[in-house]
Amino acid sequence: MLLSPILDTGISFIFFYFTLSTLASTLNEWWLQYRQSRGKLLKWSLEELMNDPLNKNFSDLLYNHPFIDLLKKKQTSYPPFIPNDIFTKVLIDLIADEYEKESGKFEQQENGEVVYENSKEIKEKIDRYKAGLDTLHYSDFKKWLETFSKDAKSEDELEKNISTWFNHYMDQVKGWFKIKVQKWLFIWGLVISIVLNINAIKIANSFWQNHQLRSEVTMLTEQWYEKNKSEVNQSEDIQSVFQDLKQLIDLPLGWSFESIQSSGVYDFIIAIIGWMMSALFISFGAPLWFEILGKIMSVKSSAQKDK
Repeated sequence: MLLSPILDTGISFIFFYFTLSTLASTLNEWWLQYRQSRGKLLKWSLEELMNDPLNKNFSDLLYNHPFIDLLKKKQTSYPPFIPNDIFTKVLIDLIADEYEKESGKFEQQENGEVVYENSKEIKEKIDRYKAGLDTLHYSDFKKWLETFSKDAKSEDELEKNISTWFNHYMDQVKGWFKIKVQKWLFIWGLVISIVLNINAIKIANSFWQNHQLRSEVTMLTEQWYEKNKSEVNQSEDIQSVFQDLKQLIDLPLGWSFESIQSSGVYDFIIAIIGWMMSALFISFGAPLWFEILGKIMSVKSSAQKDK
């Protein structure tokens, strides 16, 4: 029956690139953490918004605030994530502090002690926030801040407005980070493909033509999937699974001196295309391959029941 070889070829091919995607994701996660990519992107995105040339760089004030400072792993690093409630409270404090700085002054008491006194103290935080806005020069940043307090009648409403906006903005930042992750996954996929000589064209052809290889990979896939079909088991050592795949003699992986010697221009062009295809498949990510694997395993299970 033709359906069985097609399904088994699909299962073998999908599982093979699922393991590669998992390995690439592990390398990519390590690389992004090493480069502090999440923290740097978050800082850049807030700096683009909060660096107000007509007033001051509020993003620097934000990152120097004690609440944000506690989120840093070390002083030279940036927090990869700022909780919604912390950002909201810090932003309100920063703007309210502008009023405190403008309305207060340092005075020396009779005993010689220097104290800071505010002759126009405002108790409600929302009122201090609005008063702080009044001290700023007109700018796009000030106009943006005014949208939060325009319809707010209490501190809770002000916090809710800022919190809602911050959630939406962080969704946008996550989208930017996803694009960055996708780019680096492709780069890592290309490195893996070239180092291990993983040619997607040869891989697909081997699975289709070699019945024994196809059967061995399909069996390995079914065993793994049976243990992890409800959810990808993060504790599962996917590297050991890949080692099992590499040990399959007929799987076209790696380099050999003979193959390099006998290769011509045409073979080299095909290899480049195959490497690029492998890098693209790897960049799809393990979650997508796992989802596709689940669907094709369901199709195979249904086909076996109908026999």
